[in-house]
Amino acid sequence: GGTHPIILAAKGARKMQRDSLMRRNDIREDQEPGEAARGFCRRCGSTHRLERSQRAESEAKGLMERIRAAGRLDFDAAVPDPRFAVERMYEQGGGKMLGVLLAASPSGVACGEGDGDDVVVIKAFSGQLYGEWTVQGWAPPLCGLTHDHPHYEKEHARIKARVDAAGEMKLAVEELEREMKVRTKRWDDDIKAAASRLREERKRRRATRAALRDAGDAAVEVVEEELAEESRRGKRELARLREGRSADVGDIEAALVTARREMKELRDEHRSMSQVLLGQIFDSYRLPNFREDGGFGHRHSEGRVAEAADDFSGGMSGATLQEAFVSDEHQEISNAEVNLPCGCGDCCAPKLLAEASRRGLVPLSIAEVWMGVPTAKEGYRKEGSFYGACRGRCRPILGHMLCGADKLRPRLIDPSADAIKNVMLG
Repeated sequence: GGTHPIILAAKGARKMQRDSLMRRNDIREDQEPGEAARGFCRRCGSTHRLERSQRAESEAKGLMERIRAAGRLDFDAAVPDPRFAVERMYEQGGGKMLGVLLAASPSGVACGEGDGDDVVVIKAFSGQLYGEWTVQGWAPPLCGLTHDHPHYEKEHARIKARVDAAGEMKLAVEELEREMKVRTKRWDDDIKAAASRLREERKRRRATRAALRDAGDAAVEVVEEELAEESRRGKRELARLREGRSADVGDIEAALVTARREMKELRDEHRSMSQVLLGQIFDSYRLPNFREDGGFGHRHSEGRVAEAADDFSGGMSGATLQEAFVSDEHQEISNAEVNLPCGCGDCCAPKLLAEASRRGLVPLSIAEVWMGVPTAKEGYRKEGSFYGACRGRCRPILGHMLCGADKLRPRLIDPSADAIKNVMLG
């Protein structure tokens, strides 16, 4: 036979422990300031990086203090939204990765000198903020087709209608299955009882025939005909029962086949529609960068239809996820499509870089800090600790998004090593 289940379970547990240890090691390595944000760019064939500076860390800590002091994350809004109360961050699963990006204009302003007023601080939260993508004062999502987009709402309603219909059809299938079971049992019980009774009658007829033959009774032929007719009546009775079962159960079997087919069609349809919508969502992401030949992100010029039939980017320019994504750590260049991980492009670093690009700013340094309760997975994220951009969803696109920034950055300052260090380290 196969491997014992206990052995398989033990192997599975050991694999989970190994994977967990590897993830913890990866996270620990990426906490180094030099690993804050980096990635391989397919276009230029280089690895670009953005480090975490002391000033960026200070700004991130200051952001946490400001949230605590205001008692809410939407402190830039005039009217507070109860959904964004700071208490949410300390509920189970409510912790958030927050990020800050220090940036400056590429016009030659001497950042890093004086009071530092020319440095712009951009802030972002990872994913959605308790159900909302866009919150005043925070970097917006890279995704144009968010849950409040009219197309998303329309398609989501269509998908939900089919999910609900499939659910109702599932209940109908279950009811038909129960009814079929009841009917089948009733007919089978009747047929079984009739068959048992007819077997006893057949034994009685055989005994009667034997007794008449032994007695030499002259009426044997008449009695034999009566017994034969009785046998035929029994067979007709059994045949009618079987025909009745076939007709009665056959009707419900046909209804059940139809219901199962309709349920499968509805499920297939809503899964297909979900896949299409997911593809449209991924296609609506726009990832700008800092290259002069099509680098800085911007809104499309007036006169262009921002949202064509298959374009839900919200009029923003930049590469798509598929164009920017480098699927492995070995930096193999391939034009093949990849299966994009869920949440790709939704973390702090991509949001911050995109917002800097769209404002025409050059990134100087970045810091991502966890605020709120630790993550459930063995405390991977702890409040007040700094982390690098995640390897699975961020690093594969950050190479593209950072491309061009390293060439623009030296223009901001006197090109001496000390001046560059001041800008980079704060």
